[in-house]
Amino acid sequence: MEPGIYISKIEFDTITKRKKISWKYIMKYKDYLISDKTIEIGLKTIDVVKFIEKKQCYRIIAVSQRHKHLKYRSVYFYEKRKKTPKNLFLHRVRLTAHVREPEKGEVCRHIDGNAINNDLSNLGWGTHKENVLDAVRKGVFKGENQSSAKINDFFAVAIYVLANLKLVDSRIHSFLEISSTQVYNIKNRKSWSHVAMPEIDKIIKLANDCIEDRISKESMKIKTENKMNTSKFKKKVKTEIQNLLENVSKL
Repeated sequence: MEPGIYISKIEFDTITKRKKISWKYIMKYKDYLISDKTIEIGLKTIDVVKFIEKKQCYRIIAVSQRHKHLKYRSVYFYEKRKKTPKNLFLHRVRLTAHVREPEKGEVCRHIDGNAINNDLSNLGWGTHKENVLDAVRKGVFKGENQSSAKINDFFAVAIYVLANLKLVDSRIHSFLEISSTQVYNIKNRKSWSHVAMPEIDKIIKLANDCIEDRISKESMKIKTENKMNTSKFKKKVKTEIQNLLENVSKL
């Protein structure tokens, strides 16, 4: 068998009954089951199990943190006949299996603002804006209320917009007394991410399109002017040569 922690079918049924756990199979990964909440038994934490039919037992699937900058937990799933696993967020898998697939534009909300609380009772589908407001309400995003903050939300929005338009230079750093690293983090949503609303991203896209149009028009104007200047220069040289030849013929 694959290495890992296993529990017998009898133990699985006992835990399910005692803890009042609801299990659902995961679409595309029919050997896997996901509970409606995290189960803690001694040192064991159980969210996802894989049924081993031949041995009539379950293997506990490890849950890990995908990235050091993200608190979200994720799980590796293997499809039959595929060697490469798929890494999926635990909260999305749980909500999809127990409730429904997300509609276009929906994200999984952590209602109490705690990204580690992946119990079904704390999850729900909603918009990105609703997700951010959940976090703000619960104080996950402290923003300008944080004692160490050097800027407020207004300046954070300004930096986010300007940085994404490539309009931040040393003068901005000096004025706001922030480093290029802080600007980079705001731009890439590693800090002050609550200011990055979809509406603002739309404005940034429109502004970038306007800038591209302006650059294109200016380039065309410069090319036209250069072409006209070249034509005038050629005409001037031609005239001077003709005058020179006429003067030479008179000698």
